[in-house]
Amino acid sequence: MKDSRGNAATANKNIVTQTNGPASVVEERLQAALDSDDLGIWDHDLRENTFWASPNISRMVGIPEGGAASTRQFWEFVHPDDRDGVRQVLRGALAAAVSGHFEVTFRAHRRDLGRLALVRCSAQLVFDQDNRPARMLGVFRDVSDQQEEQVKLFYEAHYDELTGLANQKLLTEQTQTVLDQGRPAGCLLLELNGFQEVSDTLGQEAGDRLLQLTAARLTRLLPEGAPLSRTTGEEFAVMLPDQDQARALIQLAEAVHGALLETFMIKDRPVAISGHVGIALAAPRGCAKTLLSDAHLALADAKRAGYGASRVYQPALRKALRARQDMSADLRTAVLGEQFELYYQPQVRLKDGKIVGAEALLRWHHPRRGLLAPGEFLPLLKGSPMARILGDWVIRQACAKGALLYRQGRPLCMAVNLFSAQFKLGGLARMVADTLRETGLPGEWLEIEITERVIINSDNRLKKTLNDLRALGCQLAFDDFGTGYASLSMLKEFPITRLKVDKSFVDAIHESGEDHAVVQAMIQLAETFGFAITAEGIETGRQAEVLGQLGCREGQGYLFGKPIPWRELYALL
Repeated sequence: MKDSRGNAATANKNIVTQTNGPASVVEERLQAALDSDDLGIWDHDLRENTFWASPNISRMVGIPEGGAASTRQFWEFVHPDDRDGVRQVLRGALAAAVSGHFEVTFRAHRRDLGRLALVRCSAQLVFDQDNRPARMLGVFRDVSDQQEEQVKLFYEAHYDELTGLANQKLLTEQTQTVLDQGRPAGCLLLELNGFQEVSDTLGQEAGDRLLQLTAARLTRLLPEGAPLSRTTGEEFAVMLPDQDQARALIQLAEAVHGALLETFMIKDRPVAISGHVGIALAAPRGCAKTLLSDAHLALADAKRAGYGASRVYQPALRKALRARQDMSADLRTAVLGEQFELYYQPQVRLKDGKIVGAEALLRWHHPRRGLLAPGEFLPLLKGSPMARILGDWVIRQACAKGALLYRQGRPLCMAVNLFSAQFKLGGLARMVADTLRETGLPGEWLEIEITERVIINSDNRLKKTLNDLRALGCQLAFDDFGTGYASLSMLKEFPITRLKVDKSFVDAIHESGEDHAVVQAMIQLAETFGFAITAEGIETGRQAEVLGQLGCREGQGYLFGKPIPWRELYALL
């Protein structure tokens, strides 16, 4: 049998002949590599089946020192679970026999230390004169320390530090594994309601504690094999493998809602929260990212439904989303391309039908869908960055038309509805002041309508803005009064000049004693505070008659005229 150290000498000679420097320099470099603590060199003669390992390999993986090693010893220190994988790499390199280079990482027994080392092997095939593989020459590097760092990096990339739960990345990977195995999967997505209020009132530490307690409570609730993840700030997800029916997920959602009913103790204070749940299913061989996207659409539908709601994904939700996205793109084009027009609905004095005002209402001349009423685009427009631009345009248009009538000696109060974005972004009073000055319309002929929702969600900036508008002489109408949750104290707190009775109270006022009593109370309230009052949605003479008997002086509705373009209103006047 040929001495294995001779093989190493031959290998060293080959290395030397491939360099351009002096032999002494190359030998010094080779010796430095041999002396490196974390680097070992090995040489396997394929024809003689002899194996040589440098001393560092002995220290690295436990091969006995003192002479030649053997291939049998080599396979002994490779972890049994990794041997097949290493053999497959070696066989692949020999079968290819093209580049001759290969790399493989495996676990190695450290019998002397009683633990495993992680070894990265990089090797090169050496060919004989007939271009057949003759030897393998390579290096071992102990990457155990790197493994610990990799484990740390893996944890940071796949787990939530606060709760210890899997994050969305790991959830997606786990779900995709299930689906790739030909199994279905279901996803339950929970968003906490009330979490932000806890953080705002009790501090971030309390919010973090609430998330930890929620994670622990949900973990105890879930069935075995249903991993819980924290996907975003106050959002948790559960993946149920082998689920192809929504029923089990709906039952689990009910249990989740029930678990959240029990208060949490945070800083010795009881804290109550609730949640919304979105549910989705994925068929075998499906896409985990699509499953999560479907669950998010169902969650958004649940949030629109109200507190404590659960919704299951339906294809119509994605279709509606695409429609909203298309509409959103069309909205931007419409605002910039002047596709909007103001229609005006007359407001009349009930005792004689005289027109005393007009409410400006948006209409959209859509290039494909024709004339669109507000209900078809306002919900989307309110959350669009175009709301501020279009809202300011409405004020300028209404003021320009009102100024025209004022100069002709027949002034008419022009009422406009504003978007909440116009109040939130600031500068509204200044913009109105500039518009009144530019058009020449006195402030008392402009009425700004605000809803209860705007007032309820307001802060001190809204009150200042409304006071500034009143200082300009503008009228301020409380629209849809009685349909929300605004307290009566707000009538004292804000500079309101008019109450508008919602159509829902007018529809059956001549038949319903309850509606009759509510409207009567509103009229008395308006008289007490010195407000004007207007009833909306009047469609019959009987409704107008009852309202007049109750003391309501003004109204609007189809009985007196539907919203019409400016030219028709101008002709009517």
